[in-house]
Amino acid sequence: MSVATTLLELQELDLALMRNQEALDQMPEVRELAKLRARYRTLKLEAQKMLGARKDIEIDVDDLKAQRAQTESQVEAAQVQAAGLTDYRAVRDFENELAGLAKRLDKLSFSLDQRTKELEQAYAQEERMANALKKVEQAVRESAERTRAKAGDLLAERDKLNAHRADLVHAVPVDLFSRYEQSAKRFKGLGVERLVGNKPTVCRVALQPSAMADLKHSGEVAECPYCHRILIRPVDAEEV
Repeated sequence: MSVATTLLELQELDLALMRNQEALDQMPEVRELAKLRARYRTLKLEAQKMLGARKDIEIDVDDLKAQRAQTESQVEAAQVQAAGLTDYRAVRDFENELAGLAKRLDKLSFSLDQRTKELEQAYAQEERMANALKKVEQAVRESAERTRAKAGDLLAERDKLNAHRADLVHAVPVDLFSRYEQSAKRFKGLGVERLVGNKPTVCRVALQPSAMADLKHSGEVAECPYCHRILIRPVDAEEV
């Protein structure tokens, strides 16, 4: 099989793969599976945000506990120090210091209670999210099984086409295959055309005699001067 014939067969095979994929995409089961997978990804992102928020609260709780313990130690130290005070001014200063520490301790305890409640709520929220993720994950598995069962013939055909495609790709020079892929992408699968008479089979623009003359020097695999697709042309015996 010539390279030109291989390119044409490769294009027909890729078009068949495109039709196969379109048939798969149009299946209700595939659309349902896509929605479930999108829902799962959304929940995973939300779960990651919850995890980050919960860790921030845990850091705050630990910090508040440390500050409260430190303040309680300061109160105890001040009380020990004040045991031997007799001077009125010193006692008054101690009472002011103790009042300030007490206010700080109350404020820390209030903040700690608030953040502790928020931490409990965060744990509960994460548990609900974990349960929701398990349900959606199970739904994805079940939907995937239903889809595979329903799309068995299409998937088998796709595997067969891909195996054949791999054989064809190996038969095409690397640089030419690169040109083919670029052309196929640009023209939505129709990147190769044949020259019949003086007309390419896809763009259908009649080639002028000068263009036909130029093509004689291009070999069997050329390029359409108008649409720039890969152009497969018959080679006359006298050209060989």
